[in-house]
Amino acid sequence: MRVPENGLTPPAPLSSQAREGGDRSRAPTPSPFRMERGLGGEAVFSPQHQTPLQKRAIVYLLPLLLPLLLTLLTACDPVESPRTESGLSAVTLAPTGTPAPTASPTVSGWNTLIPPTPTDPRCSADEVARILQHMPTYVPGAGSFLALDADGFITQDGERFTVRGVNYYPARAPFQRFTGSDRDTITADFDLLHAANINTLRLFVRYEGLFICPDSGAVPDPSAVLWLDSVIRLASARGLRMILVLHDLPNAPFYADPSLALAQTAFLITRYRDEPAILAWDLRDGGDQDYAPTNYQGDPLPEMIAPVSRKQVLDWLARTAAAVRKLDPLHPITAGWRFDAEATISLVDFVSFQHYGDAQTLRERTAALRSLTDKPLLVIALGASTYGGFSEIEQAQRLRETVRAVEGDRLAGWLVWTVYDFPTEVTCWPDPCASLDDIRHHFGLWRADGSRKPAANALETLAAGR
Repeated sequence: MRVPENGLTPPAPLSSQAREGGDRSRAPTPSPFRMERGLGGEAVFSPQHQTPLQKRAIVYLLPLLLPLLLTLLTACDPVESPRTESGLSAVTLAPTGTPAPTASPTVSGWNTLIPPTPTDPRCSADEVARILQHMPTYVPGAGSFLALDADGFITQDGERFTVRGVNYYPARAPFQRFTGSDRDTITADFDLLHAANINTLRLFVRYEGLFICPDSGAVPDPSAVLWLDSVIRLASARGLRMILVLHDLPNAPFYADPSLALAQTAFLITRYRDEPAILAWDLRDGGDQDYAPTNYQGDPLPEMIAPVSRKQVLDWLARTAAAVRKLDPLHPITAGWRFDAEATISLVDFVSFQHYGDAQTLRERTAALRSLTDKPLLVIALGASTYGGFSEIEQAQRLRETVRAVEGDRLAGWLVWTVYDFPTEVTCWPDPCASLDDIRHHFGLWRADGSRKPAANALETLAAGR
């Protein structure tokens, strides 16, 4: 599905049969390069009662005959539709011809891992129809939406809701590994964070893991979307609000051609717009880093070449924000910029910024933003790494000071980056691999093995409003 640059077009409504799961049977689809059964004794060559010449002929001809026989068998073999955990039939695409070789991923920046180019970028119309037919509708959880006023969020009863949250990835599944990661681990983590008085999660939605066949428009991967459904439900069931970060794509390909990403965003907004546990849509994490790369302290990184201009990014943000509002008037919109949050003021409902400095610098940034806008302010990521600079005790103290600065200045709230330290072998791709140990691996409140740092204890007290 393609859409114009100036707006999102929601996916076509599903029929009642599709909403209820549709016809869960499908005709077997022959596949020219997939086989489910083995040879099973169907090609038996016996060397008995043969002359030496015949035996030598078999030895030479057997390697040539077996591939031919294998091809004939597999061409006639049906592909069965696998079963998902929910009991729904997932769609198995059966591309024709020989699959193209998969490109190796490359790395551009510390968290911009580029996945392999899909070997089958287009789905047929029938395949897309089957995918949508087997995609159940999302059922929102119980609860009520929060409202937004000049100071931040309020409940329907008029009580102030201060965001006290974390940016979340599992310890062993950050970045491109998150989509489809182990739900038991996520469940245990959400229980841990709920017990630590956290009320909000910032979750990252990486489109490459949720959609397939990019040349055919916004085609969801059924198993991946059902996984995202379950993560949202897990958070909602524990009373956790969510800020969902959209367009979590490496190197921002949507600036040059936004049509595909807009269609994918339309699918996500339409699917989850009635979910009250979603607090807001964050349209892009660190979008200013696409045109002005910096380190955590705001120092420019001249070795990293910005692929787009500031104007390109802000034009894209304006079009996307306007289009999302048309699809979903209930959820507020923000953009989690790192250092150029001023640029987003006119385009968002509340202004978000990241801060990895001290409390005094945070107060100065808050004052500067308040001189420019009356909109609510949210520190969408704050933290300190225990690699090289801070000890674990100093990290906890920095957390206390910056959170108290946020709440003393009556901002809408704060979210810490991040829950866990990351092992070096999970921040690279593909396996097996290992990144160099550096600052990015040690922002966690908990260590990678799940043990608490002093900052986790500080978080628990701060999130309780004490």
